[in-house]
Amino acid sequence: SARGWLGPLPCTTGAMAPQVQPEAAVVDAYADGESTAWKNPSEADQKKSEVSSTWAGRKFSSARKYRRSQTNRLVDIFVDRPCQCCCGIGWVMIVFSVISVLSKSMELHLDVEGAWTVTDGDSTQWWITHREAKELVDETASGDVTDRELSQVSGQFAFIYKSQDGGDIFRPEPLRDMCLFEKVVMTSAVYREHCRRSSDSFASCRAFSQTPLREFYGDASGSLDGYDWSCNLLPVSAVEAVRTRISNSLRAQQGNSPYALFVGKEALSSGESPITRSFFQLGYPYKDLSEEEYEEKLKPLLEAVEEELFKLPDEEMKYGPGGLGTSAYQVDDDRFTQAGSIRVRFSVPYRNDFMMIQGDFLFAMISVVIVFLYMYFHLRSFFMASAGMLQILLSLPLAGLLYQGIFQVKFFNFLHILTIFLVLGIGADDIFVLTDSWKQTASLIPATGAGGLHTNDELKQRMMIAYARTSSAIFNTSFTTGMAFLSCSVSRVMPMRTNGWYAALAIFFNFVATVTFTPATIMIHHYRLRAKRCFCPTWGIIEAPAADSVAGKPLGDRLIEKYYVPIMSHQMAVLGRRIRIVPLVAGLIFLGVAVQGAVFTSMLTPPLEEEQWFPENHMETGKFSYIRDAFYGVTTDSQATMELVWGIKGIDRSDFEQYRPFDSPGAPIFDERFDLSSAEAQQSILDACAQLRRLPCDLEGCAGAQAFGGTFALGVDEKKSVACVLEDFQEWLRSQGKGSTLPTGEAFFREIAAFRSTAVPSREQIQHSEANWKEQIGLIDGRLRYLSVKFRTAMPIDEPLGTGTEVRELIQNFAADLRNSAPAAAAGPQLIAARFVSYDLQEELIAGLMSGCAIAFPIAFLVLLYATGNIILAVYAVGCVGSIVLCVLGWCKSAQGWSLGIGESIAGVIVIGYSVDYVVHLAHMYEEASKYGHTSREARATFAITNMGTTVFAGAITTGGSGIVMLACFSTFFHKMAKLICMTILFSFLFSIGALMCLLYLLGPEGETGNLAYYFRRLRKGRTVPSESGKAMVDAGSA
Repeated sequence: SARGWLGPLPCTTGAMAPQVQPEAAVVDAYADGESTAWKNPSEADQKKSEVSSTWAGRKFSSARKYRRSQTNRLVDIFVDRPCQCCCGIGWVMIVFSVISVLSKSMELHLDVEGAWTVTDGDSTQWWITHREAKELVDETASGDVTDRELSQVSGQFAFIYKSQDGGDIFRPEPLRDMCLFEKVVMTSAVYREHCRRSSDSFASCRAFSQTPLREFYGDASGSLDGYDWSCNLLPVSAVEAVRTRISNSLRAQQGNSPYALFVGKEALSSGESPITRSFFQLGYPYKDLSEEEYEEKLKPLLEAVEEELFKLPDEEMKYGPGGLGTSAYQVDDDRFTQAGSIRVRFSVPYRNDFMMIQGDFLFAMISVVIVFLYMYFHLRSFFMASAGMLQILLSLPLAGLLYQGIFQVKFFNFLHILTIFLVLGIGADDIFVLTDSWKQTASLIPATGAGGLHTNDELKQRMMIAYARTSSAIFNTSFTTGMAFLSCSVSRVMPMRTNGWYAALAIFFNFVATVTFTPATIMIHHYRLRAKRCFCPTWGIIEAPAADSVAGKPLGDRLIEKYYVPIMSHQMAVLGRRIRIVPLVAGLIFLGVAVQGAVFTSMLTPPLEEEQWFPENHMETGKFSYIRDAFYGVTTDSQATMELVWGIKGIDRSDFEQYRPFDSPGAPIFDERFDLSSAEAQQSILDACAQLRRLPCDLEGCAGAQAFGGTFALGVDEKKSVACVLEDFQEWLRSQGKGSTLPTGEAFFREIAAFRSTAVPSREQIQHSEANWKEQIGLIDGRLRYLSVKFRTAMPIDEPLGTGTEVRELIQNFAADLRNSAPAAAAGPQLIAARFVSYDLQEELIAGLMSGCAIAFPIAFLVLLYATGNIILAVYAVGCVGSIVLCVLGWCKSAQGWSLGIGESIAGVIVIGYSVDYVVHLAHMYEEASKYGHTSREARATFAITNMGTTVFAGAITTGGSGIVMLACFSTFFHKMAKLICMTILFSFLFSIGALMCLLYLLGPEGETGNLAYYFRRLRKGRTVPSESGKAMVDAGSA
């Protein structure tokens, strides 16, 4: 039998373990118990005979009888053998969790390249294809640099200086302090080895370092080659002479002055500049170095600069002077730090403060502590709180075991760690529902045993009532929340998709633990720990009534019964009718709140500003926008680079590994028609270069167009900003004495291969267009498979999606026109733009948010319809859920001024699942009230709020408490997530106990109104449903 295989019961002895009643008796006892109300015994006593006869005459289907039979058996086990049940299930969870940890199923994968890319996005797919094609090109010994691509920039050390007193930066004291910083870079052996240059000579390296100090400390030609970097204080007269030269150049040449890059916008009118800047470019690493090894080699240089800049001890450099959750790069509000007579802002690509996010995970432990403390306060038991927290935490590695071990999903990153914040609140809510239900049954089933104790049969009746009711309620909320996360399955963003799977699995395991592990812990607590708040059990059975049967009602219940119910039930005479005025007024207020939420949600747009990932006072925050707004001249490095590529047809993704997108992204497919040996094909590409230089752009996203000639391709130097290979090939032929006409036939391939091997782009070409003949001339196995034209654009490198999509459409239409007019031998071109890759991601995240709502709401409606069996109740509930989501999204716009950026879209999808729980709980409890003899809307609504109100409040506290901890995290993404979680919980709580309850008190279905099962029964009998059944729906004044 179900109770025989577990053996003897060590936890129940003596008076607490009488003979077990047969199952039929338990069902009868349960039915009799359900005929009384939990909190309204007087009303239940009056209706007891009527309701009991209803239960006695009710016919159950075979499936329902089977489910009730299985529930009885579970209850027998929980009550008779709680220790074996608790220890058995607990050890199973622990063992499999240990297996999960040892198998590294939750190992973080923070270095998965390409994880956050939409690999099948239009722009992303072509960018990946071109990236893979470049990996296949033949090696060459072009120029003097043979072992690495030092001519290509991989990053730069950038200093922005501001005078401390707001005066001119070009004075002796500020110049000396600037010199001390740049000395660290220019005298470093690390920089000499890894700087960007066009040859092995360090002299060519200095050509890529741009600093105004060369005008003050350099020789007559402006070179710093012979300077000893003593950084002495310069004579005032010498400094004034250089200032005069700079001022005269600006007045004469304005934006074309070579000094425009180093002065603020006020310099032209005032002759003084309070700001300036310097940057030192780095080349690509050695070919035998990984990116991690390259960063390790640069580390000594970075540490030397940081030591000079911040002057912080090592322990403070790790996290910053603010300790955990802060960075040393978080400085004053203007994002500068003081250094002598100047203020400095420093930026370097290999100071990866995204690694600070790993420290944010430590705050998950703080969330655990907060939730545990509230569980201890609410459950009034250290044992119950500990057992509950154990099952919540173990659900994470159990989900990981199924996620990676069984389903073979080999991806787990920081987004998955957020699941702990989500599951903490959801898990605690489930536990509260069951434990509160158990406590409430103490007043339902009178204790008739010796000493005022419940007998074994009565304990089973209590557990049967609590378990039958709450298991379905917990299932409903777990299912709807899990499906909300599973709606991420349609996302093309791999981390979003996999996180949805993992979160759904964690919620599933938490549900299983709640309905199997928690009842056993309840019984152990009842037998040995009740009336104790500590962990220590007694050796024998506690021979005293349970605390929950003799103690007063919890404060929350008393407040609800004393204030909430009378206020919501109070009626006033209005125009001769009795109306519940408070629910009516409150309902209209909530309707207005929902409408304004919808209005502001409709105003959400893609971001019109640069996405920010760091705190407001971080040196990286708003860096590009500050440079554009503050400096008179804008460097071409701040403008986006794009390419037009001929000869590539597509990509073969048959070997694509979705969890390692860039490890095996696919193989490029080359167009076999591509052949540049004909004059027609060559002229097509030359014409494309000419048309590109003339392409105008007056869009908002072309912020650099007016400063650089008004065209989409920068007009700084038309031969430099557009790296047209065939044009430079022509010039090379002329320099070789071979004429200026491009050869055809086999001679073309022979000569262009020689050009690729011997020619080197000029410094200006490298600087302005990042020209690279090896990559642009796609010789693969000795055959020309593709050719590209690189160009610097008027679109800033950080142009946001909101204004960048028009620019994307402009250049994509241009490329399409070229494709349509090109001969077959010049197949293409395709547009390659790294910036548009991020646009694909942002657009997919926004689409994922919308599709998540579109999937989650119908599922929530169907679950509510199944759970309540009442169409009207389901409509009310899903309407409240929709209002919650609208209010949260509207709050993002109205209160925070956010747009639908990457962070908002990710967080928005995650919090959809939070919006359903409390509404589902109360709607389910309203329908349950009919099984306990309550038929009027007031009685059913009162039953729902008195039995579930305190539980909803406790769930809101734990979920909000786990989320609010993220406000202390370093990343702004976690800040947004924390705010969205807290606001979702707030609106969910208010709309459940406010809007939904107002609807139920005013227009809640009474009797069989809206009951689908009732309608189906009537239809089967061939009778129509009496119209009087719906009359009460519109009668807001009925009792």
